[in-house]
Amino acid sequence: MINERIRHGFCYNLRVKNYLVFLLIVWCFNLSYSGENKSVIVFTSQDSIRLENTIKFFKLIGEDHLDKDVSLILADLERKFKINIFDHKFNPDINQQKLLLRSIWVYDPNLYWESASPATRDSIRFLLSKEYNRIKIDAFTIHACLCNKIPLPEDYFQLLDMKIKMGGYELTHAALQYRNLFINGCITEEQYNNKRDIIASLIISKVLFGNPAYETLIDLKIEGAAFLFYLKSPLVYSNDVQYFINNLAQYQDSSGGWISDVGGRVLQHSSLMALWLFLEMKETYK
Repeated sequence: MINERIRHGFCYNLRVKNYLVFLLIVWCFNLSYSGENKSVIVFTSQDSIRLENTIKFFKLIGEDHLDKDVSLILADLERKFKINIFDHKFNPDINQQKLLLRSIWVYDPNLYWESASPATRDSIRFLLSKEYNRIKIDAFTIHACLCNKIPLPEDYFQLLDMKIKMGGYELTHAALQYRNLFINGCITEEQYNNKRDIIASLIISKVLFGNPAYETLIDLKIEGAAFLFYLKSPLVYSNDVQYFINNLAQYQDSSGGWISDVGGRVLQHSSLMALWLFLEMKETYK
């Protein structure tokens, strides 16, 4: 009888200790993402200089010489962050974008749809269906942006999950797609948070680090970091992301543009992703 009491007492004490350890782990996790800890991470003066130099890079290129997909996203970034890249508000000619099949449509995706004529909308529907059947990245992105305007295909989420597993640019664009699905009210907050956490973790472990095949793709890494912020992932405060950002400066060219690969090519797309990243960082770490 005494031994039985001792055994029960031992088990009780063990359960209490395990519970206390569990509470300690939860407390530490919450502390690592608390507002108090976030204040330690700031947008530094060096980050500000890199941002300004990136803007100067695009000023030097001029609005008439921007790549088409770059020009559309640049206009979105201006609206979102209330800045002017050039000396005036940038308004790209939407009608010359080949029905926007190379657009990303971030932050205010329905703007372009509302301004399109009925004939243009019909053309977009037709081409969107054609591109979707070819499982193209842009078709999935535009479907997410217009999910409250054009019904999603029945197998959309099944194929989107497949693309997440594919990694690379399919994975980073899935971040855009799920964010826009949520912005447009096509998935619940619970559904979004679940996918956001999965995608963000994969971007860090498979794109920023861990996959030797991506070591030469600087453009993909910068894009992955930018989309972590677009997702509003709490992992942007993690040590891994901070380590990546601290080492990012080596990829900025003296022109202010950003290197796309180990060959040293400076491209508008990688520079745009860096611009997006630093604008998001400035807003997040303020």
